[in-house]
Amino acid sequence: MRYNPVRSHGRPAISTKGYYMKQKLNYKDRVQKTNRLRPASIGIIIAILFLWMSPALSFAYTETTDGGEMLAVVDPASPGSFSNVDISVKSFSMDLDRSQIAWSVDGKEIGRELGLKKISLKTGAVGKIVTIIISATDQNGDNITKTIGINPADVDLLWESDSYVPNFYKGASLPSEGSKLRVYALPNLRNESGRISPTAMVYKWRLNYQDVKSGSAKNALDVTLSGSTQNKISVEVSDLSGEIRATRSLAIGSTHPVNIFYTVDSLFGTIYDTAVSGVFNMGAKEVVIKAEPFYMTHKGDKSFFWRVNNEPFIPEGGDIGTITLRQGTTAGDSSLGVTINNQDGQSVSGSLRVKFGQNIFNF
Repeated sequence: MRYNPVRSHGRPAISTKGYYMKQKLNYKDRVQKTNRLRPASIGIIIAILFLWMSPALSFAYTETTDGGEMLAVVDPASPGSFSNVDISVKSFSMDLDRSQIAWSVDGKEIGRELGLKKISLKTGAVGKIVTIIISATDQNGDNITKTIGINPADVDLLWESDSYVPNFYKGASLPSEGSKLRVYALPNLRNESGRISPTAMVYKWRLNYQDVKSGSAKNALDVTLSGSTQNKISVEVSDLSGEIRATRSLAIGSTHPVNIFYTVDSLFGTIYDTAVSGVFNMGAKEVVIKAEPFYMTHKGDKSFFWRVNNEPFIPEGGDIGTITLRQGTTAGDSSLGVTINNQDGQSVSGSLRVKFGQNIFNF
């Protein structure tokens, strides 16, 4: 006894054709018939109820089934280009463990044996459809055939943060708590006509597993980071038909701001090639030290509080982010420290041990 699922609007519908005899049955026959069908009927009802109550799922592949019921699981559900894919099948109407199962990929048989319910394959380039045919035949000669078409699609995620880094800096501006983050989706989906325009796609964004934004041509998401935990951002991009789709996710955590010291040359400006840390040996009569608060948020002005030998010190000049050190008359060393605050409540500190030819700073 088998039943055929018919895919309609993402939900299987059960065909009961063949369940009932066309001729009339007497009462006793009907009771016997009902008793024989009851276990399978209960299973069918449970399956229907489960599928009706389950949320609608999105898959980046198409499938058809002939001859009976067979469910396929494609992992990942939205395969990308040149990626490994696992496909497994199961059935409530046929004992697949006792059935001969043959698999073919793009017309070439890759496996045939008893109970072969799972295979692995690798997709090709974006838009190159892979066709998989699974044919299962049980001991009675009954057959179920399922055809799956996988259209690989890709989407990349790029992000940028508004946290502070100096203009020279070539690395990423890492976000700290309170930073504003913008994430861009760069999809690559193709159909028989070629590459699909990103403006002709639907984007569904999620932040920490919650839906936050969706719609056509919404290829960017703005996020304000809160807390120090990892924030998971994911996007699903599909064409307008919903048949071609790609997914991608990333985890971004906030970092702590960090202060880095540099020297400032009167001719060349800040020497960003070499950071100053730990112990700094003065090699000139006068040295200007600059403090750079990497990854702080941009909200409001920053305040700099300098200390020399643990005593507060107000630098001369208009740049509160720099301090000028001058040699004294004897050799020695002193401590130099700075604390930088902003209006978001962020604070970062740094310190140096400065060695010089004389025993004090002469500011």
